[in-house]
Amino acid sequence: MTETAAPPATSRTLALRVWRDYLQPRWKGLTVSVISAAAVAGLTTWLFNVIRPAVDDLVTHPKPGALVTIPLTIAVIALARGGFQVVQATFINRIGNGIVGDVQVQLFGNLVRSDLARLRGAHSGSYVSSVLYDAGLIREAATSGVVNYTREFLTVVGALGTMFVL
Repeated sequence: MTETAAPPATSRTLALRVWRDYLQPRWKGLTVSVISAAAVAGLTTWLFNVIRPAVDDLVTHPKPGALVTIPLTIAVIALARGGFQVVQATFINRIGNGIVGDVQVQLFGNLVRSDLARLRGAHSGSYVSSVLYDAGLIREAATSGVVNYTREFLTVVGALGTMFVL
C-alpha cells in the first residue's frame, strides 16, 4: 500500500495558520508592538519635520533662544522614539519567545508520538535542527517581520509626505 503525500501548503495558508495558532492568542502584546512601531515611525517623521526647518532657521536668521530650544526639542523627540523602540522590542521578544516555546512543544510532542521505524531511519541531529530552525523561522516571520515592516512602511510614508508637503 502506498501513501499519497499531501499537497504542499500555500504561503497564504501557512500565514493564516501562524496567525490563528500563534499570533491571535497574543493579540494584546502584538497590538502594543504595532502601536509602538507606528509611534516610532511617527516620531521619526516628526524629527524630520523639526530638524529641517530648525537648521534652515538657524542658518538664515537665528532667533534668540533657538540654540537651546531646538536641541531640547530634538532630544525629547529622540528619547520618546527610543522609549517606544524599547517597548516594541520588549513585547516582540516576549511574543517571539512564547511562539518558539509553543512550536517546540508541539514538534516534540509529534516527534514522541511518531513511528519508531521512521525515527530510527533518520539521524537525531536532523530532528533537533529542524525543531530549532523551524521555530526560529516562525518567530522571525510572525513577530519581527510584521512589526518591523509596519514601522518601516509608515516611516517611508511619513518621509515621503514630509518631502512633498515641505
